[in-house]
Amino acid sequence: MPLELSTERRTHFEGRYVFCYLVILLFFSAATARLFYLQVVRGRNFLAFSAVHTMKEIRMPASRGVIFDRNRRPIAQNRPSFDLSVVPQEIVDIEGVKKTLRTFAQVDPELVEQKWAKNKKSPSYFPIPVASDIPYDTAVRIRTAKSLEPDASDPEGGFDFRGVEVGARPLRSYPQGPIAAATLGYIGEISEKELARVKKDQPGRYVLGDLVGASGLERTWEWLLKGRDGYQQKIVDAVGREVQNEDLASLLTEEESVHGSNLILTLDSRLQKFAEDRFEGKSGALVALDPNDGEILAMVSVPSYDPGELVANVSHNYWAKLVTDPGNLLLNRATQGAYPPGSTFKLVTALAALEEGIIGPNDRIGCSGGLKYGKRFFKCWNKGGHGAISVERAIAESCDTFFYQMGLKLGVDRLAKYANLFGLGLRTGIDLEGEKPGLIPTAEWKKRVFKQDWQPGENISISVGQGYDTATPLQNALMVSEMATGRKIVPHLLKAVEGADGLMERPPLPGEGEPLPVSPKNLEIVRKGMLGAVQSPGGTAHRLASKTFQMAGKTGTAQVISEEGKARARGINTEDHAWFVAYAPVEGPRIAVAAIVEHGGFGASAAAPIVRDVIEKYLDFQGLLPKKEEKQAAPKKGKRRVR
Repeated sequence: MPLELSTERRTHFEGRYVFCYLVILLFFSAATARLFYLQVVRGRNFLAFSAVHTMKEIRMPASRGVIFDRNRRPIAQNRPSFDLSVVPQEIVDIEGVKKTLRTFAQVDPELVEQKWAKNKKSPSYFPIPVASDIPYDTAVRIRTAKSLEPDASDPEGGFDFRGVEVGARPLRSYPQGPIAAATLGYIGEISEKELARVKKDQPGRYVLGDLVGASGLERTWEWLLKGRDGYQQKIVDAVGREVQNEDLASLLTEEESVHGSNLILTLDSRLQKFAEDRFEGKSGALVALDPNDGEILAMVSVPSYDPGELVANVSHNYWAKLVTDPGNLLLNRATQGAYPPGSTFKLVTALAALEEGIIGPNDRIGCSGGLKYGKRFFKCWNKGGHGAISVERAIAESCDTFFYQMGLKLGVDRLAKYANLFGLGLRTGIDLEGEKPGLIPTAEWKKRVFKQDWQPGENISISVGQGYDTATPLQNALMVSEMATGRKIVPHLLKAVEGADGLMERPPLPGEGEPLPVSPKNLEIVRKGMLGAVQSPGGTAHRLASKTFQMAGKTGTAQVISEEGKARARGINTEDHAWFVAYAPVEGPRIAVAAIVEHGGFGASAAAPIVRDVIEKYLDFQGLLPKKEEKQAAPKKGKRRVR
């Protein structure tokens, strides 16, 4: 039905139409007048101006987020630096530019050629970085030379600054030196492959020459640490000098850069430094964590590297050393080093035997110095034998024969079940890339990998952490933590993030803090065995018992190669790896530590002293040790328990 309007309503709409016509007419009149002004009145000026001037977008790199330890001490922060780059579209005399760069900044002309060739597909207005972190006085000299009137080029001297740029950007610095290097990681220039990948997910956020996290926490939390770059548009002349123009000033835009989020780690930098110093001259790893919530207090991997040497202008010799040194300097041994756990695995075997009813707390197994199985005799470390021994004392004295027999009765799959329950053979879920899972074998695994059936005799080796068993120091720290508390934890390094939205603490993950599905009574038996290893005569680590606190632990000495293999190996270090895992205080644990000293020999003599010192230092930091005056006043006999 057609819409019929009354005379009054038609008059109302006709009034609105007239108003709209007037607004549109006014808009086009204003636009025409502006165009006339720009094209006709100022057109010649703008034409002349554009012939020698261009609008340039100056990138303002964002500062990377600062990394603090748990006590807000900065571990990685930023410092100002100056970079040198060339802009192809502004270069008139490339040979003059090369000479200028070589004379003023000692930049190799061949490097300029290489950079030029590498970036030839980039837009011509895109700066090509040719030198990073140049000295302050060099930056000042070049900027001063560019600002000379009337032209920064010097045909007589052969120098040419047209297309040469000095830019400022923040670079990483390490106020406490190279501590926790393998955990923090390092930053490096983004590769073309990486840039192509991130362009799809984060278009415009990265460009060639940007520094990104290359490993460790820097890489894991790149998306938080990387801020948002800003920009500023400017009018520049042919040599890149800024030119003021009031007519175009209103058309120029800018955006402030946004600082990356700060990370507050769980690490205690004082404890980290102390632990690293205790490893001086050794290779190995250590992980110390809070067994109550999984916060990692220290993570050591040595030998390692200095991330400060990789910030800019990485020397060929230093990089060659990193990638060829037999010490695997870039490896984080704490999470990526898979070692046979040795006798530290006996904790799992003991608990599995108790849980499966294979042994009772008061049952005793005879040890006469070893076990004959088939045609082979498996030695106990105590050639004279331990005699009849209970599970608690078997842990304290690390009786091999006892655990050989437990392994034979348990079998490979039941051992794997309890090992997995305590995090062995599985990634722990730590917030760090590149973690290795280690290996805890099963019958199915051997069938799948080797096409062979599992042999009962192989249970003997794996029951004492040899054979196919491998574990990382982090996994062993997790295992001893959960033995200490009986609760599930997820080890982690990130405590909180500080960004535009304020401070946000890491929320607990599902399942964290829940009791493990094992008998508390059986766990207590294992703990008593660990306590006996340190605190009772005959314990394998008894000589390390402290007068100021009680520690429960387990030694481990892991064979690197069989006895037969040692005879054949020449020029290779075949010394055993030394392990020690422990927690303290015994009542109300506050710290759990696992340490391995590669080729260190006996766990009790090489690894255990380091762990004892690290625990003591941490308890001292926490004010959980008696003060000097209290120790002097204490009676000579008797012990003081730390809770």
